[in-house]
Amino acid sequence: MKACALCKGTGFTIKLDPATKEETAYPCDCFMDRAKKDYLERKLISSYIPIKYRDYTIESYLSMKFDGTLAEAHEPQIAELKKILNNTKEFTDKYDALWIWGRAANAGHTSLAVALCKKFLENGYKVRYIRMQDLLDAFTNFKEKSDYFHSLEQYNVYFIDDAFDTTRCIVTGDYTNIHLYNWISSALSDKKYFICTSKVPVSRIDKVFEQSKNLFLRSCLSLEFQGSFSKFTSAEQMGKL
Repeated sequence: MKACALCKGTGFTIKLDPATKEETAYPCDCFMDRAKKDYLERKLISSYIPIKYRDYTIESYLSMKFDGTLAEAHEPQIAELKKILNNTKEFTDKYDALWIWGRAANAGHTSLAVALCKKFLENGYKVRYIRMQDLLDAFTNFKEKSDYFHSLEQYNVYFIDDAFDTTRCIVTGDYTNIHLYNWISSALSDKKYFICTSKVPVSRIDKVFEQSKNLFLRSCLSLEFQGSFSKFTSAEQMGKL
């Protein structure tokens, strides 16, 4: 990697004060950029977002090939996502949850959610990635249940992947559902926020999750993204999305 042309790899630039004729060292832009990147990397690790997802950006999503009809159909949804990226506080003032969904597999929902999570991390929020099945399993893992949910309390944004999708998660019964409802209700009362990806619209969450569905319906921005990248890109490209 080439050394920065300004600081020659030192990380600092020297500026002369015309009034005092004294030289002062200032952090170079390259140093600040590296510091920001390192900070975000540490935050991504603490958020438990899988390594294979961490490079996802909204630009990587937009660079993938969709047919013209779908690309045009997604413009309003992309505009909403960009509003959140530009002002996360405006979103949290207005909503408790964001629901990114579409019935097709490999539609890029996770890439969009990760891009948003990274912006929340940059803005000082603490984000926690959770697979829906892991969340359901935690309620009946009595040995580790207390520690697990206690650890979640430090976060204020929960990214639930495959949320309430009964084709991808196994529901274990009334006990789990009651505790799931209570956990979500408590989280919302404590001003926690949810970013969810799913194959089902929030209004049609399976009836086994009826109580939890009603919590999300109160204040949720739902965005549908149709189609599948698998029709337009290679397997290698899909891995980079």
